[in-house]
Amino acid sequence: MKINNHPISRAARIYQQQRLQEKTEVEAAAKVGKDKVTLSTAGREMQSLMQKVQNTPDIRPEVEALKEAVKSGTYDVSGEKIAASILKKLE
Repeated sequence: MKINNHPISRAARIYQQQRLQEKTEVEAAAKVGKDKVTLSTAGREMQSLMQKVQNTPDIRPEVEALKEAVKSGTYDVSGEKIAASILKKLE
């Protein structure tokens, strides 16, 4: 009497194949989760610079106000402030 072609035997083989396939898929999915990304030195520097730029306050309104003051002739700086700035640069 041959049992290999019996329906129960065939069903058992099918279930075993499915379990092996599921195990293979789970192992493949686990390997995908182990990918690692590293940035080069230049990439890390670029990321650091971009973060600093984003954290820098916007000075455009102040610059526009200064441009208008110079253009209209109302911009005035005292001689003491100019001298203090020059001395500070020389130190």
